[in-house]
Amino acid sequence: MVAVTSSGTHALHLQVARAIKLARKRYGTMRKFAADLRAAMGWPTLSVAAVYAWEAGSTRIPAVALLAASHLADVSLDDLMRAAAEGVEELAAPAPRGADQLADKLLILEERVDQLESRLPP
Repeated sequence: MVAVTSSGTHALHLQVARAIKLARKRYGTMRKFAADLRAAMGWPTLSVAAVYAWEAGSTRIPAVALLAASHLADVSLDDLMRAAAEGVEELAAPAPRGADQLADKLLILEERVDQLESRLPP
């Protein structure tokens, strides 16, 4: 068993707080993040103030909240915790999602080209 000092526990607590903040900043607004985080955890309530308190490191963060935050931010828990440990201020935006999303965008562009071409004189 590994002994953890109180300073080590405090440092880990602050790293988790930074990880929550990084996930929220990548996800979007605080209100949306708190609402979607609450739903992802299956909790009946979760206030914006509670999430701010987590980010500030003033209250303990449940493990389920950290896991749900990494899922919402579309970043692995390892990458999220590593970025928090390294003092990263903001995570890069998530990559576009798969071929289906690209195919949908291509279809929209093709429709717009067709509309524009129909306006050209013969």
